[in-house]
Amino acid sequence: MKMKKKVTAFLAFTMLISCLPNSISAESSAEPEILTMDEYNLDLANKDYIPISKIENVTVDGAGDEWVEYPSIKPYKKSGTSDTVSVDVKVAFDDERFYLYTEVKDDIHMSESGSSYWQYDSIQIMLGTHDEEAGDELGWALDPVTNTSYMATPAEFVERQSEIEHTVIRKGNITSYEASIPWNLPFEEKPEMFKFCLIANENDGSGRTVIYMTPGIHDSKYNTYFPTLIPQEEGSMAGLVGISGSDDISSGEKSEYEINILNFGEEKKQNISVEALNYNAELTLPTNSFVRVKLKYDTGTYYGELNIVPDTGGVFKEFSKKITVHPTLEIYQDKLNEMKARLDKIDVLISECEKNNIYVEYEKINAQVVRLFLGYIPENIANKDAGRIDYQIAEMEKLPKEAESNLENYILGSKIPYDIPENISDSDRQISIILSS
Repeated sequence: MKMKKKVTAFLAFTMLISCLPNSISAESSAEPEILTMDEYNLDLANKDYIPISKIENVTVDGAGDEWVEYPSIKPYKKSGTSDTVSVDVKVAFDDERFYLYTEVKDDIHMSESGSSYWQYDSIQIMLGTHDEEAGDELGWALDPVTNTSYMATPAEFVERQSEIEHTVIRKGNITSYEASIPWNLPFEEKPEMFKFCLIANENDGSGRTVIYMTPGIHDSKYNTYFPTLIPQEEGSMAGLVGISGSDDISSGEKSEYEINILNFGEEKKQNISVEALNYNAELTLPTNSFVRVKLKYDTGTYYGELNIVPDTGGVFKEFSKKITVHPTLEIYQDKLNEMKARLDKIDVLISECEKNNIYVEYEKINAQVVRLFLGYIPENIANKDAGRIDYQIAEMEKLPKEAESNLENYILGSKIPYDIPENISDSDRQISIILSS
């Protein structure tokens, strides 16, 4: 059972800094809590940052003898209908290689080799950097003909495939996958940290089920949600601080974000500041510990991109998080109501002009265009397309203002109405001409 302890902390919450939108607010929803690294390792499948340890004298034979003391990642997210599978993942490293050992427990085993291996019982991994959209994908399956390990790699790995050690064995209802990969194959050298994900594919003949750590392999190829693995050596990194929470929220939505702090060294007092979350505190971090601070977050009327950047003065490795705050219909309601009221006024002015035989087709088209786009805006809000909405409103505000000014001046006789060529009579073609201009 995890033991939660209070962190000795002086919480010095500051007022919002002027460069931030003044509608944003954040407050601590609970006291900070601390876990030992052993407690932290009990639930690695839900962690964004995973320290990994060195391993020595590994024989890649699928037996798993060297892995007994290493913490497990137990993926549990599922896409598909099978409920007979469990997955246990262990990772480690040495100066030359990355090591992987995975056990998949499944009552029925069906596998294939070749390009369709992933549709049956198998595993896939992806290794990448924080600068990449995805990374390098590898996969393994038990060849049903030879009863040996089948491996799939990126095309650029083909000439060096023999450098990857791998074994797949099946004993009882457990399939064991073990591999070691030279660091300089997916990376230039052993990285300070990297992105990693694993999925296990299962198919008993009724369709593929995927057990996965995060999205980004089976659904599409991206490493946005992959955890960061940190090869942990003495003195290599004092610690790290990162932010967990949703990447996409709506304006005015109340969200919760976590400041996650891993201290790899001795006990220390450390100031942690996150300006975008309105947080500033001095925390006492015990030796080899994990500290979590939960914050309730309200964007108010703000929308747009927001970069959440933790600051430890460079003492710890700092991971920022970019979120997108999408506008809601309420955000634009005042402007939409203003445009609708202006259109009502334009209708009155058009009627007066037509009574006086004043040619107003240009202004009627402008009004028609605005009504058309007023209908599009709720759809774009539903699609969370803030950039398009802002552009549409900025452009659509111009047309009724121009039409109202023109009509008033026509009536006063201080302006000559715009003429539209007689050969253009289709209203849709007229609208396209207005838009293109």
